[in-house]
Parts: sequence; structure tokens; C-alpha cells
Amino acid sequence: MGLLAAFVEVAPCLAGLFAADCAVSVCDLEKVLVYVPGEKIRQPVKPGDPLLPASVVGRCIAEGKRVVERVGPEVLGVPYVARAIPVREGGRVVGGISVSEGIEREEQLMAMAQNINGSMQDAMAGGQELAAAAEEIAAQVRKIEELAAAVEREAARAREIVNFIERMAYQTKILGLNAGIEATRLGRMGAGFEVVAREVRQLAERVAEQVKVTEELYCHILAAVKRLQEGLQEIQFQVTNQTAGTEALAAALEEITGTGEDLVKLAISLRG
Repeated sequence: MGLLAAFVEVAPCLAGLFAADCAVSVCDLEKVLVYVPGEKIRQPVKPGDPLLPASVVGRCIAEGKRVVERVGPEVLGVPYVARAIPVREGGRVVGGISVSEGIEREEQLMAMAQNINGSMQDAMAGGQELAAAAEEIAAQVRKIEELAAAVEREAARAREIVNFIERMAYQTKILGLNAGIEATRLGRMGAGFEVVAREVRQLAERVAEQVKVTEELYCHILAAVKRLQEGLQEIQFQVTNQTAGTEALAAALEEITGTGEDLVKLAISLRG
């Protein structure tokens, strides 16, 4: 028994070796010798039909090499891959055998892998945008911190001015008191001087009151700046943590994306 005849004998058993639905055909140089249809893979072929030169088995016989062709669901309702190899006896091609294997699961795997890959790429893009936004927030926080520090420095300078005015008001009040004492000593001759001394004392008191109000305002401003700085530090801490988390997420997404790309490659390789 030649090799071609042996393939004819075992053709009905070959389909059972494949996990997917498949059809098997064996041909000589002129016609179909045997055709074993699958459950869904059922080409309009029967034993005795002439060999079609355009078929995968016809082409593999003509070319003397393995031929693989992917066929979409528009032909049989399900996608499949047809593979054919030439059969040689005595160094010459005497026929060929082909297996048409359903690839529905491979197609589903391919679609799932592409969906995963696309979703991960979208997630990575979103993560990168989030990281950029966090960095922008951090930059703005740093600017506000610089402004708060500048306000604090200016407030300190204002406090120095207030202290100076407070000292001047105190000294003016002392001068007014001394002038009042001197006016009393002079009696009627110092009456006009007493009026001036009284006005000086009143002015010093009003200045002292305004200094007190200004000092309270200064304390409120300083406290507000302090709270602002504390809030900015908390924001900076949260942004730093978020940035670190985003970087870790981006690394994980990149790894998952790589897995998705590997799945796509695997699905493509399963096509034959």
C-alpha cells in the first residue's frame, strides 16, 4: 500500500485528532479520493469530484509545497483555515491531503485580545494624562507656596514698621505728658502750650489704637498664611502620593498591555 492509499484509509480517523471542528480530504492528481466533512465545516465536495486547481490541495500539488489559506465566515458560515501538503511516492508528487479546521475560538481569542489591548492602551493614555495633571497641580502648588512665603516676608516687614510707629506713638505721648506738666508749671503763660500738649497726647493715643488694630490684622494675616502653607503642604503630600500611585498604575498597565499584545500575537499564530 502506497502512502496516498494509506492516507485514504486513515482520513476518517484524522478529524478526531483535532480539538476544533474540521474536514479532511485526500486527492490524487486528478480527483477527490475521499472527503470527511466536519460538523460545520462542510464544503460542497464528494469523492470522485475533479481536483480544483484553485483549491488549497490543488495548489499544493501543483507547487509541491505546503499551502495555507484562511477563509472567512462568508463561505461556510464559520471561519476556518485550510492547510494542505503534497504526498510524495518515489520522490514525485502523487496527490495531496488537506485539513480545513474551524477557527471560531481563535477568532474570539483574537477579538478578546484586541479588546484588552485597546482598553489597556486607553487606560495607559488616561493614566499619563492623570500624571500630567498631577504634575501641573504640583507646579501650581509650588508657585502658591512661593507667593505665601513672599506674603509672610512682607508681613514681617510690615510688623517692623508697626513696631516703629508704636514706639514713636509712645514717645509722642511721653512728650505730650511732659509738655502738659510744663504748661501747668507756667500757669496762664502756658495755657496755649497746654492745648498743644493735649492735642499731641490725643494724637498719640489715636495712633496707638490704630497700631493695635493694625497689629491684630497682621496677626490674622500671618495666621491665614500659616493655614495656607499647611494646606498647601497637605496638597503637595497628596499629589506626591497620587503621582507615585499613578506611576505604579502606569507600570502595571504597561505590563498588562504587553500581555495583551502577546495574546494578539498568539491569536495570529493560531491562524496558521
